[in-house]
Amino acid sequence: MNPAKLVVIIVTATMCVTGAAEPDAGMRSIRVNGVELHYVDRGRGESVVFVHGALDDYRMWEPELEPFAQHYHVIDYSRRYNFPNENGPPGDGYSAINDAEDLAALVQKLQLAPAHFVAHSYGGYATLFLAVRHPELVRSLVLAEPAAFCWARDNPVARPLFIEQMEMMWKPARELFMRGKDKEALRVALDQLEGDGFYDRLPQPSRDQLKQNLPEWYALTTSREPFPALAQSDVASINKPVLLLTGEKTLPIFKFIDSELQRLLPKSQHVVIPNAKHEMWADNEETCRRATLEFLAKAE
Repeated sequence: MNPAKLVVIIVTATMCVTGAAEPDAGMRSIRVNGVELHYVDRGRGESVVFVHGALDDYRMWEPELEPFAQHYHVIDYSRRYNFPNENGPPGDGYSAINDAEDLAALVQKLQLAPAHFVAHSYGGYATLFLAVRHPELVRSLVLAEPAAFCWARDNPVARPLFIEQMEMMWKPARELFMRGKDKEALRVALDQLEGDGFYDRLPQPSRDQLKQNLPEWYALTTSREPFPALAQSDVASINKPVLLLTGEKTLPIFKFIDSELQRLLPKSQHVVIPNAKHEMWADNEETCRRATLEFLAKAE
């Protein structure tokens, strides 16, 4: 299990800290859609692309590279505003749609299609947009609680879950961040999700990694629409094999989103990860890995 677990902002993302201050020595880069994306390339065979969540980067998936590369061609990349990418200040229109189009361009340029995608949180949200907009690029999907919060926002029954997250975490964290109080903003977000004092218990390498991914936080908190509408009818049209991973102890809003996905994709497989919250790949890495590898073997 990785030593630190990060769940930040409303999109909450897993963070697996290695303590490394520099990017992987074998890292490559590619330019798409006017931005540079860094990635790690391992193994041979059918392509598996790992997509991390918010305020995280390719390092989240480092423990998975070797096990998956034994069977697949693995691509582990950082989204446009995450370490070690340096893509300048974002506009106010950044969202998961940008990430989806970046991912599509990366897959096309590296000639990976059709690929398997293993995605978490905000990265899962972007991957759903990819599957809807570019189905020809997708072989299968493994989605660990994609942050399709727009569904809760637009659902009268689930809307209180969305409002709670906004009022208790997003708004105060955004205000602190915009005032330059990065440390305080991180503390508000983490303590809200993981309990009082969680941030102060984080080891220094974890805090350092958070700081390296602050550009994405800025991009999200200043975006005019970080959670663009994703039509459920479009998601229901996905005809690829899908595995849904849900943490047994995750937040209610993610349980709602996953229940909607199960309803929209009745042929999908669903695995509840025991003793895990939203950061399931850190809480119960072995179960997540085993379930994913078993699913991919059948989806080939």
